Amino acid sequence: MADVINWFIKNGLGVLLVFASILGIVMLLTLNHIETNPKNNRKMKSMKTIENMENKHLPDYDTEYKEVTEDSHASFCKDNMKDGAELEKKCNNLPSTTCTNMSCCVLANDTNKCLAGDAQGPTFRTDTDGKLINVNTYNNMKKSNETNYLK
Repeated sequence: MADVINWFIKNGLGVLLVFASILGIVMLLTLNHIETNPKNNRKMKSMKTIENMENKHLPDYDTEYKEVTEDSHASFCKDNMKDGAELEKKCNNLPSTTCTNMSCCVLANDTNKCLAGDAQGPTFRTDTDGKLINVNTYNNMKKSNETNYLK
């Protein structure tokens, strides 16, 4: 016990200065209303929904269509009119029910294949190998037409 008392006598002034400094800092923070452990009192002002870039409600033109809305018909044709070969590929992937509703595709009745075209008939008269495509009748915008370019 004597060792503890001797230690306080020797170091008492230093301990007292450290204690007084800590007490002074606490009093200074309290008087200036500074919180060292602030409570999280944040209130939500608004809520935002962040979605990824996938939209599963729009048709994917690179795969077969199951349902296509009338607005997307015009968009499909407008977006693909610049590249006839690309339009041909995309028309080829359309089911017959969708093909007959498109202004830029025709359904060849001979083969039941969807081809790029319009009311005048298929755009391409030959396939990718250069062989003549034999189309006697076709449907465009739900109207049946006969070709006259093979006669």
